[in-house]
Amino acid sequence: MNIKKIIPFSFVALSVAGALCACSDTAVVGADVQGNSVALSSSSVVEPGSSNSLNEWRFKREETLAALRSVRTGTAVTYSHVAGDADYQTDTVTAHESFDRIVQSILDFNPSIRYTEKSFSGLLDSATYVAMKDEEGLVHGEIIFEGGEHATENQIEVKCGISYAVDDDGNIVQLLTGDEWLKYHGSFGPMYEIHFNWKSHPNYIPNKAVKYMLSVDSTTREEFRKDCALENGELSHDDDLQVVCLVEAELKDGVETYTDPYWKKYAKHIVESCVSSRKFEDLFAADLFE
Repeated sequence: MNIKKIIPFSFVALSVAGALCACSDTAVVGADVQGNSVALSSSSVVEPGSSNSLNEWRFKREETLAALRSVRTGTAVTYSHVAGDADYQTDTVTAHESFDRIVQSILDFNPSIRYTEKSFSGLLDSATYVAMKDEEGLVHGEIIFEGGEHATENQIEVKCGISYAVDDDGNIVQLLTGDEWLKYHGSFGPMYEIHFNWKSHPNYIPNKAVKYMLSVDSTTREEFRKDCALENGELSHDDDLQVVCLVEAELKDGVETYTDPYWKKYAKHIVESCVSSRKFEDLFAADLFE
């Protein structure tokens, strides 16, 4: 079998899925956001047909893989980008500090959303991104965060971007992070998101914010359900992978607004879930990206 490329399945394949499932009757109620979502998630993936964004992402993915391969086991390396910055950074001197600093900025982000018709740009400079290979060769991330002034006030999300090795026929044969995801779903990694659906969306409910949890961890999903109840929220979807909670928003200056009291708790879960169980060098042959 000739394994010759890596695709960011959580971005590229989901954008294709969005094109295929946009009119599906099986969409998770309340989970879809605006016009660039896929039917079974609220992900802010690149809008189908946005080839420039996809090409940009593929280019950066190759840079990420090059950075992770630039050091041998025993040396940590972090590759990162902060939303709004022009460049990506590779750090082999203070890799852990760089990773922890970016993760902490995500956890400390003000989790308030305001209704707006503005959609995600889908461009990489609007996202905060970090991946680290530690001294043992385990990969932490990719962690992707979008929200606020660099994306849109309407939505905040943090997710684990899973990387797959695929063969010439497009068959997935290896997994970089979150090994259990192949068993359960085989498409995208843990995700936590809050957003408002557009008023033109069929699932729009006035003054309701949508909270979306994607996790294979049953304990986390149960806590999410309990926290939803504590907010007097309503579960609009609940299975062994995805849970959607609708919560009451408030009007501030006439604009629907919601502040999530559990952002740090669940964002931390996503980050801690996004670690490979096998070493990078064991997952990928030396010539995989040649």
